[in-house]
Amino acid sequence: MNRTWVFCLDVSRVLGLRFLPGLLLALLCLDPSLSFDLDPADKASLLLFRSSIQNPDRRLSAWSGSDRAYWTGVSCSVVGGRVVSLNLTDMNQSGDMGRGLCSLSSLDPLDLSWNRFSGSIPPCFGSLYNLTILNLGYNQFGRNLPDSWSRLDNLRELILTSNRELGGMLPSWIGNFSDRLEKLDLSLNSFEGAVPASLLQPNSLKHLTVLGFLNLADNAITGGIPSCIASLESLTPLNLSHNLLRYEVSPGLVISEKLFVLDLSFNELDGPLPSRIGKGAEKGLLLLDLSHNQFSGEIPPQITELKSLQVLLLSHNLLSGEIPARIGNLT
Repeated sequence: MNRTWVFCLDVSRVLGLRFLPGLLLALLCLDPSLSFDLDPADKASLLLFRSSIQNPDRRLSAWSGSDRAYWTGVSCSVVGGRVVSLNLTDMNQSGDMGRGLCSLSSLDPLDLSWNRFSGSIPPCFGSLYNLTILNLGYNQFGRNLPDSWSRLDNLRELILTSNRELGGMLPSWIGNFSDRLEKLDLSLNSFEGAVPASLLQPNSLKHLTVLGFLNLADNAITGGIPSCIASLESLTPLNLSHNLLRYEVSPGLVISEKLFVLDLSFNELDGPLPSRIGKGAEKGLLLLDLSHNQFSGEIPPQITELKSLQVLLLSHNLLSGEIPARIGNLT
């Protein structure tokens, strides 16, 4: 039996009421959590946020009463009415949000994706220590990642894709601020510089041992392909395409055995194709895209050892010689 109904029946026995009027019974059997007000400080934070942005579709017009059941996108705790989740994805919101959400210390997760928020990413988000999921993708945020975010050591997912004005150097802490990080998507932005050593080298206690998704595509990242990609043992897709990567790829490049997508296309990589490309992922790699680079020389026969490969893209390079006969044996 539903706990709410048990609660109602127990109330009727305690009150000595055999037959409660239908309306009174309905009122008693409402979900008790709906009767609590929002925490006053959290309510003030939400209203400050709403007052600082543009809300043309009036999707947040219900943010006014005390009953949190009708506050669009807001979820709260039963005890205390603290805001524990905020999901405003694809609601046509815009503007600079300022500090409006920075006092929601119990917040997790926070999803503001697919809107038109602009201005700097709030540095004060670095004080939202409970966050495990932060999604600000598909907005118009600009400038750099705040260093205060290095304190978000509970994050499992950080998604900032498609904020074209967001850039600057990839911060040195990006690879060692949370040892719980499973998904990092910084694609379709304007980040510059080399891939930070902290992202690919086990040089700290918070190295990304559980990172399974890494997408840095469509930025302005320079330098070479680090030979230590294999240190990301849980990585499944790795996308570094549409950047400014150059130089030769290490002949001894070894990648994670769990990797099933490796996309290095649309860069400026040159020299011969690494003879051990895909070494370590022979049984799992499904897609290998090295197209639109400046690789030269012959296709190494070892590429035919990638038995699970379903997509192989080598076009728009400077390759020569014969195609290995055994390439026809690939699945």
